[in-house]
Amino acid sequence: MALIPQAFIDDLIARTDIVPLIDARVPLKRQGGEYAACCPFHDEKTPSFTVSPSKQFYHCFGCGTHGTALGFLMEYDRLEFRAAVEELAKQAGMELPKEAQDAGPQVDPSLYDAMAAAAKLYQRTLRQTPAAIDYLKDRGVDGQTAKAFGIGFAPKDWQTTTQAIGNDKLAVEAGLAIRNDAGRVYDRFRGRIMFPIRDSRGRVIAMGGRAMPGDDPNEDPGPKYLNSPETPIFHKGRQLYGLYEARQADSQLESLLVVEGYMDVVSLAQFGVRNAVATLGTATTEQHLELLFRSAPTVVFCFDGDRAGRGAATRAVERALPTLRDGRTVRLLFLPDGEDPDTLVRSEGAEGFQQRLAAATPLSEFLLDQLKAEADLGSVDGRARLVELARPHLQAMPQGAFHAGFRSAIAELSGLSVEDIDAALKAAPQRRSAPPPPDDHAAPDPQALPALTGPAARACRLIIEQPGLAARLGDSFHIEPAGDAAIVLLNELVETCSNAPTMTTAQLAERLRNTTSGVLVDHLLMTLRLPAALDNLEADLDDTLERVVAQTRRQRVQALLDASQQRALSTTEQAELRALYAAKAR
Repeated sequence: MALIPQAFIDDLIARTDIVPLIDARVPLKRQGGEYAACCPFHDEKTPSFTVSPSKQFYHCFGCGTHGTALGFLMEYDRLEFRAAVEELAKQAGMELPKEAQDAGPQVDPSLYDAMAAAAKLYQRTLRQTPAAIDYLKDRGVDGQTAKAFGIGFAPKDWQTTTQAIGNDKLAVEAGLAIRNDAGRVYDRFRGRIMFPIRDSRGRVIAMGGRAMPGDDPNEDPGPKYLNSPETPIFHKGRQLYGLYEARQADSQLESLLVVEGYMDVVSLAQFGVRNAVATLGTATTEQHLELLFRSAPTVVFCFDGDRAGRGAATRAVERALPTLRDGRTVRLLFLPDGEDPDTLVRSEGAEGFQQRLAAATPLSEFLLDQLKAEADLGSVDGRARLVELARPHLQAMPQGAFHAGFRSAIAELSGLSVEDIDAALKAAPQRRSAPPPPDDHAAPDPQALPALTGPAARACRLIIEQPGLAARLGDSFHIEPAGDAAIVLLNELVETCSNAPTMTTAQLAERLRNTTSGVLVDHLLMTLRLPAALDNLEADLDDTLERVVAQTRRQRVQALLDASQQRALSTTEQAELRALYAAKAR
């Protein structure tokens, strides 16, 4: 997919007013030159969430979240980067540049029209089919729930759907029809309860059909569930049934429950459990997991309690480990024998089912129990085996609090120190994992980045506060970093902003989105707060830069003096040292 030009992002941010955008979702109250509200991203009673119309930026002094109008849409509406850009552009009356629209695989928009037409046909047919209505009622699905999920019924005829679309080629390409060897086109779904599968925008992109008991016991109804094939608009490894509906029910989901089938999702919603989704006839992929975690911080997987269910849980855990960055949680819910979510919620009700969800097993507990079952902790050999079994799991986990906690647990169980565990990890070949799907906007790992301190960090923070300050410094500005990460960032900020005197904080943040420098800017915004009232930012920056220059001068003098203790300085170095002393004396 083509990258969206930075100039377009700059223009989009300039044309968007962040205040009404946020106010439409989180009511704001004016406080002086800014607006305030209780933060929508964490629980609080005293407002600490502020929106600045001058910077076009929001910041919460409670939890540290901050960003632009684009970042707010991504966080609050749970949109991916491109979808958020398209939504903002639509609101601003802008069209994506041609190069961003045309590059990459083309999707015929009439495919969406065909799917929408089929969905309407199936919903209309359901209302006209008493047997299908009775079947849903027997399963406990009422009309309101059926409408919310767009449930329908495919006519039993062979070409009703194809004729409704009016284009055999389009019907086949959309996965709604099949062309046989003789060239005859006929409907894929016939006589089935139909479950439309929607994308993040609510567009129907595929169908799932469940067979109904037939009048003739000798008639073969075919497979119990029949799903759409892969099409240009549908890739089952990247979609989840019910996710759009769950987001519609709660835009700030705290958790998502992953179940097996369409009826599980619908039945749970019928009983008030509106956060269930289902994979589409395939095992959970890392792409599924990323999609889940973009929508909620906690994911609960639901499995049968038998041996096969625990095997499936093990495979799900292995796929989840590489995605467990800080702030993400996975839990496992094992059902009683012979039960599925549909039957269980009917027998126990929503309250009983929610109690089971609350008691779901944390991933770490499940994994540790498995490892302990495979190693004899009463012997030295068994404890060594525990470390060996745990090693690939530790290698799969990203660095962070979860990794550190799991490593400490393995150290405690094995009787080794954390340092011994680290040595074992380094001594072993690193596990190779499949590369993640390409993402033009994937952020670097913040834990791998350097810390920012000293006057250079403050100078960076002042420029972030008012990027136009950098225009005064000019293109020639440069301070030799000498290994100081804050000075490296300072040089980059000045270079980025020097030719754009009207640049806002929001535009700067978007230019640096998901770069190493952008993550460092985020760190400064969260950790280095400026006084509420700065009378003269220009004077403050000038004074701070003088301190930066003085600091680098002292560091260079010390480096030359240290070198002189080891060897004779060159003529050039001697001249540099004299010049540094002379500058210091002025």
